[in-house]
Amino acid sequence: MDFFVREVRAVVKGTLVVIRVGTCGAISGGGIGMLAIPDQGSLMVQRNYDFPFSSELAASLDEEPYMISKACLPHKKLTESLIKEACLQLGQESVLRGVNASSDSFYSSQGRPSGEFNDVNGKLVQKLLARGVTSLEMETGQLLHLASNASDPSSPIWASAVHIVVADRPNNEFLTNLEHRTRLDQCAARVALEALISVPVESSVNVL
Repeated sequence: MDFFVREVRAVVKGTLVVIRVGTCGAISGGGIGMLAIPDQGSLMVQRNYDFPFSSELAASLDEEPYMISKACLPHKKLTESLIKEACLQLGQESVLRGVNASSDSFYSSQGRPSGEFNDVNGKLVQKLLARGVTSLEMETGQLLHLASNASDPSSPIWASAVHIVVADRPNNEFLTNLEHRTRLDQCAARVALEALISVPVESSVNVL
C-alpha cells in the first residue's frame, strides 16, 4: 500500500480518490457476507519486535508485545457515499460500520493463536475490542494514514474502503461458497464505483 500510494502520487497531479476494495475478518458485530465500511477510521497494529517473546518473563512484563496506533479517519463524503450505496445494494442490516484495524501480520498481529511460535497475543483481540474495533485486515490503515499526510493542499488524497467480511472470528465461520464470494466481489466493486460517481470533485481529479 505504501509503495502504491507514493508511486501514484509521484506521477499524477490533482485530487486522488482511492477506495480500497478487499476482504476482512469481523471480530464484533459482523457476519459472513456483510460489507464492512470503516466510517470511524482505521488504526494500525504492529508487533513490537523488541519485546522478549521467547522469554519466560514475557507474560509478566509491563512492556506491550503489540503497538496499537490511533485511528486515521477516511474521507467523510466518500465514506458516506459508500455507506449509502452499500445499503442500497445489500440493505442496512448487511453493512458493518465502525473502526477497522490493519495489522502487519495475518497471524500474530491479528490475535490468531499459534502453538508453534511465542506470539503472546492472547489478549490482543480483547484490547482491540476495547478500542471499538469491528474488523481486521492489512492495508486500510496505511492508506488512510498516507492520505491524511499528503503535503500538497492542491493535490489532496481522498481515501476510504469497503471490505467483504469473509471471516466471522468469534464464531469461527468462513466464507467458502465460491458463487457467493463472486457475487460479493461484484457487489463491493459496484458500491465503490457508484460512490466514486456520486462524490463531486474538481475537474483535475485522478480516480483509482
